[in-house]
Amino acid sequence: MAPVTGASSLRRKEQRFTFFVRPSYTDETVRALTPMADMGIRDVAVVYLDNAFGKEVLKDAERTFERLKLRSVGAFPLAVTGANGDEVAQKVIDAKAGGVFIATTGAATTSFVLPMHTRMPALPIAGVSVAVISSEIPKLGDAIKGVAVARVFPRAEQEKFAVVRTFQAQMKAAGADDSVGGSAFEAWINSQVMIEGLRRAGRDLTREKLRAGLASIKRLELGDLNLGFAESAPYVASERVEMTVFGDKGRVIS
Repeated sequence: MAPVTGASSLRRKEQRFTFFVRPSYTDETVRALTPMADMGIRDVAVVYLDNAFGKEVLKDAERTFERLKLRSVGAFPLAVTGANGDEVAQKVIDAKAGGVFIATTGAATTSFVLPMHTRMPALPIAGVSVAVISSEIPKLGDAIKGVAVARVFPRAEQEKFAVVRTFQAQMKAAGADDSVGGSAFEAWINSQVMIEGLRRAGRDLTREKLRAGLASIKRLELGDLNLGFAESAPYVASERVEMTVFGDKGRVIS
């Protein structure tokens, strides 16, 4: 129930007992690259983590390039440790990229973005939701300015959303109002889906009853966030992806 991954390779029709809530990395990739196409940027470099995650999202990017009529000027593997971040940044510059799509995460992202935006601060960089994690934002400093990442749920601080206000109220009532970060919010959303699945499964719970209960959720309204599964596997509750753009020192500007 609700694996915290967007890997499309795991979302297969034979997975009748797996229920995803968050969108796929494919959905995130399309959403992240579309603004570049809309801005008239055509020459885009891909920087991907040199592991299974990065290579899978690279394939998503290649398919999206064709769909959006973008041109790849190079796909550059970034070491999981980030050891070659400076070298990769120079390769992107040498390729004369008009924009960069990053399929990276953690400290590796920082190792690339710091030298990249030091040398070319105005170069558009967009990536998947896990590209910039909260612990790395202070390390990025002003280099994070202008970086855009996909967002699969509203920010846990965005009180304009009814679902966020409900989450915050329940956390406060539980005496845990100091734990209102993104991970807690996603866990809360996942729990609402699980609760609804259990309610529909009824008494004398079995594995198949729970599977059927979850699969029967076609529209679960959590304030202004609507979730629901298709008639058959792969079961994915949401394809909603927005973009977050960072300002100075990690301040979110959109």
